[in-house]
Amino acid sequence: MRLHELVKVPTVGDVLPNGATVLDSVINRIEQFDDEGTYRYGYVLALYGNEFVTWVLGVRPSGEWVTMWGHYYSSISRAVEGYSKRVGVTA
Repeated sequence: MRLHELVKVPTVGDVLPNGATVLDSVINRIEQFDDEGTYRYGYVLALYGNEFVTWVLGVRPSGEWVTMWGHYYSSISRAVEGYSKRVGVTA
């Protein structure tokens, strides 16, 4: 079983609660709260309607996916470039 499956992180092809289709996702921060549980944060690259978007991704202790602070693009190449910058990947 992959880490994304263990922590209920969206993977390629999953559909987010807002209807967007996941193209890639990464978790790069975990926070533990005594009274609430473990929250995971990262980024997601998705297709939303006819736009590509990168969002900050939150995974609540319940496994619910939450997206926020989106950057929208009309081309996949620009979206991948933006996603890479948000994730901290350099070419």
